[in-house]
Amino acid sequence: MDRRWLIVVVLLLPITLFAQDFPYQQEYNTIPVEIDGWQPFQPWSFGLSESIPEFCDIDADGDFDAFVGVFWGTITFFQNTGTNQMPIFSLITSQYAGIDIHAQPWYGRPGPSFGDLDADNDYDLVFGDGNGYVHYYRNDGTAQEANFVRVTDLLLDTTYWCCHAKLVDLDADGDLDIIGGNNATVSYFQNTGSPQQFNFIPITGQLQNINVGQFANPSVCDIDEDGDYDLFIGERFGHIRYYRNDGTPQQYSFTLVSSNWLGIDVGDFSAPEFCDIDGDGDYDLFVGREPNLGDPTHGDVFFYENVGTAQNPSFQFITTNYLTADVGNNNIEQYLDIDADGDLDLLVGCGSHLQLYRNTGNAQNPAFSLEDTAFAGIDLIDIQPFFCDIDNDGDYDLFAGTTAIPGPPGMRLYLNQGTPQHPHFVLYSGNFVPGDYWVIITPTLADIDGDGDLDLFITDHQGHYFYYENTGTPQWPTFQFVTNNWQSLGGGAQLHRFLHFYDIDQDGDLDLFFFNNWNESGGDNLRYYRNQGTAQNPQMILVTPTYLPFEVITAYPWFCDIDSDSLTDLFVSDGYGGIMFFHGVDTTGVAPFNPHSIPKDISLSLFPNPTNAGAVVRFTLPGAGLVRVELFDVEGRLLTGACHAPLQESWFPAGTHDLRLDAKDLPSGVYLIRLDAGQQRVTGKVVILK
Repeated sequence: MDRRWLIVVVLLLPITLFAQDFPYQQEYNTIPVEIDGWQPFQPWSFGLSESIPEFCDIDADGDFDAFVGVFWGTITFFQNTGTNQMPIFSLITSQYAGIDIHAQPWYGRPGPSFGDLDADNDYDLVFGDGNGYVHYYRNDGTAQEANFVRVTDLLLDTTYWCCHAKLVDLDADGDLDIIGGNNATVSYFQNTGSPQQFNFIPITGQLQNINVGQFANPSVCDIDEDGDYDLFIGERFGHIRYYRNDGTPQQYSFTLVSSNWLGIDVGDFSAPEFCDIDGDGDYDLFVGREPNLGDPTHGDVFFYENVGTAQNPSFQFITTNYLTADVGNNNIEQYLDIDADGDLDLLVGCGSHLQLYRNTGNAQNPAFSLEDTAFAGIDLIDIQPFFCDIDNDGDYDLFAGTTAIPGPPGMRLYLNQGTPQHPHFVLYSGNFVPGDYWVIITPTLADIDGDGDLDLFITDHQGHYFYYENTGTPQWPTFQFVTNNWQSLGGGAQLHRFLHFYDIDQDGDLDLFFFNNWNESGGDNLRYYRNQGTAQNPQMILVTPTYLPFEVITAYPWFCDIDSDSLTDLFVSDGYGGIMFFHGVDTTGVAPFNPHSIPKDISLSLFPNPTNAGAVVRFTLPGAGLVRVELFDVEGRLLTGACHAPLQESWFPAGTHDLRLDAKDLPSGVYLIRLDAGQQRVTGKVVILK
């Protein structure tokens, strides 16, 4: 795999340090997420792909902090701001000590291991890489304030590789030795130096003839409280092997007890770590992992609590998502009110199913809980969902792209035959929009020509932008193929990318965001195109290829006002199961137009307000009908004339619509906009300043 796919540079500093014009603050735990009865400490984070956990009291405050080495070559640091009995983890940085082994001529995932290698009473750091090097970072700070300095990169032995280094005094002589996993076996490097000055000598590249098949990841723990270290090894297929030490603290003798200890299967690349996280005097178990290929199961670090004793442990499974809310690799998330209760729920397409995270809070204080991992009973390979009301009946329907190799894949349409409160999706067509697509397709719908119905965009794995104009009606679409390189945005890129339309500048037309891959300028990021045309005739002009302040793998964006504060929020999935939340802090005061929402009540808003030459009159309708919009002066006199067009009486479908008030010939003053729809009437005020 090309390493350029793997690089993610994410320094979790205050967002204002990245770009002054990025109007969001990244937040990690302000919206609770519950998964199978557990609330991860920092749910809105990037996915911890191929995680290797390590716990260490790095700030000497009496509790364990968490470190996680990950696939893209960095170490994520979660500080424990709670206690040794009740931990509370806060995400501090995803690039601890500036470590990024993919920025060097190395590869692999850094499994951190801490120990005092120079006897100065603070923790130093080592980790291995895929080339067999062990990297040593000395702590030149203090026990309370660590300051790691890269000292050396040791190729301990060209025969006995050490891809996953672990510090442990295996021979009980008072200094730290290294055991290391490589492809299938465990190496042992004895420290023949002293606690102040190490000198590692290779003893064996296959400790006691142990061979776990692939990707040995060792950990040690005195699990039976007999005074010596027992050995646990994670492996390629998600299991853990347990070797009991039947020797002595000075001379190990490992005996295989179980090749699938506790029946644990975390998917792939299991990485065990032991820590008394709740301060009850026994070891608890954490297991890093990666989902199997095509496996949609969620999880970053599995947690098993020891409910037994130090001498007789008994492990109880607690959660797959101890630190973050990992919803599954290559996820596509959408936020919509799927149960018509007035708040936004979270729907995730991942693997072959849809996951439903119900909003158990409310519109102002959202809280998500995983309710269904196979929502609507739909089962499609690599499902790529998009929800919208395609038949204008007031509930959400579903377009679903999928994978077909060699192809072409088909576009499925599921119509909602239930109600807005209780959806029931029924397959209408398994190939609703036939076309010459490649490998995998993702649909996006938006009214890009301002004619009141939703048009269709499809991207595939060759970077095409298929545009189908809806030449039908709001009640029933007829899609007519127009081009496979809409607005010349494709550029021949050989990569699947995601589109999202949103009126981010609130000028009454839809702007465009899409994921930008590494072989274009800007790296792995979001490209932002502003629509400098009109709602009827869009003209997308590139504003920036790096809308986000950092790179992210396979970004899928979604804009919405998640907490009803009239500010636009942004969610971005990262391809490795994580979803990042960017809370709007400097977006304008009127929530931008969401072309996919289904309003519950009639509403009216105007912006900008006050205005000089004109304003957008935005209104929402819960159902289709005749709408009359009129302008009055402050004395209540009806104003007519061409200068006020297109205020009008006309039929509109359900949804959100924009009209434009032309005020260039109106004097300064206060004016009233009145909207009548059926038996409902709303009135808004606009101030004109010349």
